Amino acid sequence: MKDKSKLIGFTCAYTPLALIDAAGFAPYRILPMGDSPDQAGHILHENLCPHVKRVLDRGMQDDIPELSGIVFMNSCDTMRRLSDAWQKVRPNDNTILVDLPISNDPGSVSFFAEELALLTDTLSQWSGNNITPEGIENSIGCYNELAMHLNELRKRVDSGTLKDGGIRLQTIYNKAATEPIEDVMEMIKQMIDEPNVLSDGGRISMHRLQNDTCHRGRQKHGRVHAFGEWPSFSHCMRSNNRPK
Repeated sequence: MKDKSKLIGFTCAYTPLALIDAAGFAPYRILPMGDSPDQAGHILHENLCPHVKRVLDRGMQDDIPELSGIVFMNSCDTMRRLSDAWQKVRPNDNTILVDLPISNDPGSVSFFAEELALLTDTLSQWSGNNITPEGIENSIGCYNELAMHLNELRKRVDSGTLKDGGIRLQTIYNKAATEPIEDVMEMIKQMIDEPNVLSDGGRISMHRLQNDTCHRGRQKHGRVHAFGEWPSFSHCMRSNNRPK
């Protein structure tokens, strides 16, 4: 049974959210947002990615909810450095760094399978729950369904038929990364069922939720257009690109 009050933090688009969900946790993306003072420069080099430094700022300021653990992905040098720095400034947090393969050849697939097995064991220890293949399959289905519905919303924003579409799409992206999937799915379905209306969508810049490829915004004819698609679990496992 999932305890919605138990959160696992994550910072990278390649985090296997379905495993976190199957362990009984709710994934919580630590977004580079908020009013935390700039402190990460004391730990990380000033020229490192500002996204990563802002995430560390939140951790140093304790500007995050209580987390049962944090999953870091070794997707780039700065994400690896974030894992190191996080353990320095928050030594009592449960953390794990998951390595990613650089290709999809058989050896890389076996390597990544071992990394996912280690993550599964770690999440099971943190939660006290046994993670079953059936539970993982169910969670993958839920996240693929979430991806499908988010893409439906994106298409409505593109066509300008969702009231305040751009602003609301950004809001739902953020909620999808920080709130239990069941709650977000219900909100999305209600939005999808709304009648088509002409809307200017609002003029905003889409905040990067998962990565630049999947979630960027551009203005066209007075609307904000989100292009690309929310990556499904299976899509993220197949891709060789490494977004943050």
